Amino acid sequence: MSTHVRISSLLVAEVADAVMSKLRERTSPDRQFIESLAADITTRFLQQDGSRRVRAEGLDSRRLTRVLDHIEANLEDQLTIDTLASVACLSRYHFSRAFGKAMGQSPHRYVSSRRVERAKILLSKSDQPLVDIALALGFSSQANFTRAFSKATGQAPGHFRRQKVAGRPLSLLLGPVQESREPPNAASGERHDKD
Repeated sequence: MSTHVRISSLLVAEVADAVMSKLRERTSPDRQFIESLAADITTRFLQQDGSRRVRAEGLDSRRLTRVLDHIEANLEDQLTIDTLASVACLSRYHFSRAFGKAMGQSPHRYVSSRRVERAKILLSKSDQPLVDIALALGFSSQANFTRAFSKATGQAPGHFRRQKVAGRPLSLLLGPVQESREPPNAASGERHDKD
């Protein structure tokens, strides 16, 4: 077996292991992750073939702004590599490389981090149920959202929300002071969300 075939076989085995591991985690949209890996495989195979080596350049500011704006406006959707490449008017291969160079991370990782950041805002400023936040941000279930959020922040979303609520002044939590007919625990701002 030639060295080139061995290297290619090892690469395919590593990528297959990564795909299986990620599918077991199921913390993020699987299709986007697999598309990102497919682009990575293509890149690595082309890099191994010196005659077809492609020089990567970062996205120009106009394209990058368009893509970032599209991501922010569509976090609740399945943001595939094909969709983002189309917004940038590039092939999926060139887009993945250029985005990685411009942002220092893959499109998949960037979208995931933006979803977690948006979740932090929603958790801090609303009392929406966790399942509604999960679905609004494109997660397939509350469990997948909780796993992704916990992995990114080190704490479950419900715990994050309780900490944020506990840190706010009482006047912001309760609004204008009114005579309350609720039990004392309801007015204290305690939350009983599932983590």
